[in-house]
Amino acid sequence: MKHDWKDTLKIWGWMIASICLGLALIPFTQTKVVQPPAIAPWLIAVVAITFLVVGAVVWYYVMKRVRVMTVEYAFAIMTAYAATDALRTLVLDHLPWWQQASISVASYLFFVYGYIKLVRKMQESWYWTLKLAWISNLYMIVFYAALGTLIGALIPPIAALLILIGAAIYDWVAVRKAGNMIFMANYFTKQRMFPGIVIPKEDPEKFAMLGGGDIFFIILVSTAFFKSNPIVMFTTAIGMTAAVIGLFVLSKKDKFYPALPYILSGCVIGLGAAFWLFRVIRW
Repeated sequence: MKHDWKDTLKIWGWMIASICLGLALIPFTQTKVVQPPAIAPWLIAVVAITFLVVGAVVWYYVMKRVRVMTVEYAFAIMTAYAATDALRTLVLDHLPWWQQASISVASYLFFVYGYIKLVRKMQESWYWTLKLAWISNLYMIVFYAALGTLIGALIPPIAALLILIGAAIYDWVAVRKAGNMIFMANYFTKQRMFPGIVIPKEDPEKFAMLGGGDIFFIILVSTAFFKSNPIVMFTTAIGMTAAVIGLFVLSKKDKFYPALPYILSGCVIGLGAAFWLFRVIRW
């Protein structure tokens, strides 16, 4: 969707900050994550895409049928669990188990309580939404950076590429055909639960937004290709980031766009650049 340049530049700034944080975490996560047994990349992709589609359908059903308060707590619990797991893996792994457990429980409760309080405050008035949206953005860019690097460190590059292909196809269908992604985006923003980067406008109920899933996939794929070569990590990250920036430049006003197909094209261009310029791709 087209936005004015001021809001667009803000979204780009938050997005680039999250991607840079994710790239900075990549070498660190490689030493923290325990590698799983070797599994066929196509099988990893099938399981991941199935989980993605089923999860999206479940969320859609929950939003349609369940009370708003239940959705708020479900989203807070889900993000808090992922954030706590990232904290435990990246920071607490050297501590005794009982210290890990106590700090993890405390951080989990803090994330759930803090997020619910933030959402409740922004729901009070548009004034608080304008004032507090940056806290939601900060939480989300750190959350997606940590989650993307942790999951990306577990999967081989070819599996990450296959997952991105499947996710891009689903994203296109969900936005252009089924429309459920548009419904979910409108639902979340209406309830002030922003699952991504949001820039509220002065006009009430108007937002500029980039979905957190788009940032997550950029970081996940870049992390997976770090195993191939750091150069490939950078070329794919630059290609995917440039694709999102190009989408914002070329998009039309009041029209929703699936970002993942553009991110996939940017990834392919980045891989092509790495191969033709450096000959460094290893799958």
